[in-house]
Amino acid sequence: MGTWVSEGSDLSDLFAGFPFEYRSIEASFRADGTVVTEIVDKDGASYITSGTYTIDATTTPASINLQQVEPYQAVLVGIYQVSGAELTYEVVQVQPDYGYIPPTPDSGFGSTAGPSLSPGINVQTYERAR
Repeated sequence: MGTWVSEGSDLSDLFAGFPFEYRSIEASFRADGTVVTEIVDKDGASYITSGTYTIDATTTPASINLQQVEPYQAVLVGIYQVSGAELTYEVVQVQPDYGYIPPTPDSGFGSTAGPSLSPGINVQTYERAR
Protein backbone atom coordinates (compact mmCIF):
# COMPACT_ATOMS: atom_id res chain seq x y z
CA MET A 1 0.00 0.00 0.00
CA GLY A 2 2.95 2.38 0.39
CA THR A 3 3.70 5.31 2.69
CA TRP A 4 1.01 7.80 3.65
CA VAL A 5 1.02 11.06 5.64
CA SER A 6 -1.83 12.67 7.57
CA GLU A 7 -1.42 16.15 9.03
CA GLY A 8 -3.32 19.37 9.60
CA SER A 9 -6.97 19.18 8.56
CA ASP A 10 -6.47 15.60 7.30
CA LEU A 11 -6.10 14.35 10.88
CA SER A 12 -9.24 12.86 12.34
CA ASP A 13 -11.00 14.94 14.99
CA LEU A 14 -10.16 12.16 17.44
CA PHE A 15 -6.40 12.33 16.86
CA ALA A 16 -6.19 16.11 16.40
CA GLY A 17 -8.04 16.78 19.66
CA PHE A 18 -7.54 16.05 23.33
CA PRO A 19 -6.15 13.75 24.67
CA PHE A 20 -4.05 12.80 21.62
CA GLU A 21 -3.28 16.19 20.05
CA TYR A 22 -1.23 14.68 17.22
CA ARG A 23 0.48 16.94 14.70
CA SER A 24 1.07 14.24 12.08
CA ILE A 25 0.94 10.52 11.39
CA GLU A 26 3.06 8.75 8.78
CA ALA A 27 2.06 5.15 8.06
CA SER A 28 4.21 2.83 5.96
CA PHE A 29 2.43 -0.32 4.77
CA ARG A 30 5.16 -2.53 3.34
CA ALA A 31 4.82 -5.28 0.73
CA ASP A 32 6.04 -7.88 3.25
CA GLY A 33 2.93 -7.32 5.40
CA THR A 34 4.59 -5.14 8.03
CA VAL A 35 3.44 -1.68 9.04
CA VAL A 36 5.34 1.08 10.83
CA THR A 37 3.65 4.26 11.99
CA GLU A 38 5.41 7.41 13.20
CA ILE A 39 3.23 9.73 15.23
CA VAL A 40 4.31 13.29 16.11
CA ASP A 41 2.44 15.05 18.91
CA LYS A 42 1.81 18.77 19.49
CA ASP A 43 5.12 19.11 21.37
CA GLY A 44 7.13 17.51 18.53
CA ALA A 45 7.69 14.21 20.36
CA SER A 46 7.75 11.20 18.03
CA TYR A 47 6.24 7.78 18.75
CA ILE A 48 6.64 4.61 16.68
CA THR A 49 4.16 1.76 16.43
CA SER A 50 4.82 -1.38 14.43
CA GLY A 51 3.32 -4.72 13.58
CA THR A 52 1.74 -6.59 10.69
CA TYR A 53 -1.36 -6.12 8.59
CA THR A 54 -3.66 -8.11 6.34
CA ILE A 55 -6.24 -6.75 3.94
CA ASP A 56 -9.35 -8.00 2.20
CA ALA A 57 -9.59 -6.01 -1.01
CA THR A 58 -12.68 -7.93 -2.16
CA THR A 59 -14.89 -5.68 0.00
CA THR A 60 -15.82 -2.07 -0.71
CA PRO A 61 -14.36 -0.29 1.13
CA ALA A 62 -11.55 -2.78 1.73
CA SER A 63 -11.08 -4.34 5.18
CA ILE A 64 -7.86 -4.19 7.19
CA ASN A 65 -6.66 -6.06 10.27
CA LEU A 66 -3.56 -4.89 12.14
CA GLN A 67 -1.59 -6.88 14.71
CA GLN A 68 0.40 -4.24 16.59
CA VAL A 69 3.45 -5.51 18.50
CA GLU A 70 5.20 -2.27 19.51
CA PRO A 71 4.97 -0.37 21.79
CA TYR A 72 2.36 -2.84 23.11
CA GLN A 73 0.37 -5.73 21.66
CA ALA A 74 -3.03 -4.81 20.23
CA VAL A 75 -5.41 -5.77 17.44
CA LEU A 76 -7.00 -3.03 15.33
CA VAL A 77 -9.75 -3.62 12.77
CA GLY A 78 -11.33 -1.34 10.19
CA ILE A 79 -11.73 -0.23 6.61
CA TYR A 80 -9.83 1.81 4.04
CA GLN A 81 -10.16 3.14 0.52
CA VAL A 82 -7.54 4.49 -1.87
CA SER A 83 -8.56 7.03 -4.48
CA GLY A 84 -5.59 8.32 -6.48
CA ALA A 85 -3.13 9.82 -3.99
CA GLU A 86 -5.63 9.84 -1.11
CA LEU A 87 -6.21 7.16 1.52
CA THR A 88 -9.35 7.23 3.67
CA TYR A 89 -8.79 5.07 6.72
CA GLU A 90 -10.79 4.16 9.81
CA VAL A 91 -9.59 1.57 12.33
CA VAL A 92 -10.23 0.98 16.01
CA GLN A 93 -8.55 -1.14 18.65
CA VAL A 94 -10.55 -4.27 19.50
CA GLN A 95 -7.94 -6.10 21.64
CA PRO A 96 -7.41 -5.23 24.41
CA ASP A 97 -11.16 -4.63 24.35
CA TYR A 98 -12.24 -1.16 25.48
CA GLY A 99 -15.77 -1.47 24.13
CA TYR A 100 -15.26 -0.03 20.64
CA ILE A 101 -17.14 -1.35 17.61
CA PRO A 102 -15.10 -1.13 14.40
CA PRO A 103 -16.41 0.08 11.07
CA THR A 104 -17.20 -2.55 8.46
CA PRO A 105 -17.65 -2.37 4.70
CA ASP A 106 -21.41 -2.55 5.33
CA SER A 107 -21.50 0.20 7.99
CA GLY A 108 -19.10 2.47 6.06
CA PHE A 109 -16.84 5.33 7.05
CA GLY A 110 -17.77 7.25 10.17
CA SER A 111 -19.38 4.27 11.87
CA THR A 112 -16.85 3.49 14.62
CA ALA A 113 -18.82 3.36 17.85
CA GLY A 114 -18.03 3.12 21.53
CA PRO A 115 -17.24 5.10 24.65
CA SER A 116 -16.84 8.86 24.02
CA LEU A 117 -16.92 8.52 20.22
CA SER A 118 -19.26 10.53 18.03
CA PRO A 119 -20.01 9.50 14.42
CA GLY A 120 -17.19 10.40 12.01
CA ILE A 121 -14.65 11.38 14.69
CA ASN A 122 -12.30 8.50 13.79
CA VAL A 123 -12.07 8.90 9.99
CA GLN A 124 -8.51 9.69 8.93
CA THR A 125 -7.33 11.02 5.57
CA TYR A 126 -3.79 10.49 4.28
CA GLU A 127 -1.91 11.71 1.24
CA ARG A 128 0.56 9.43 -0.53
CA ALA A 129 4.11 10.36 0.54
CA ARG A 130 6.35 11.60 -2.22
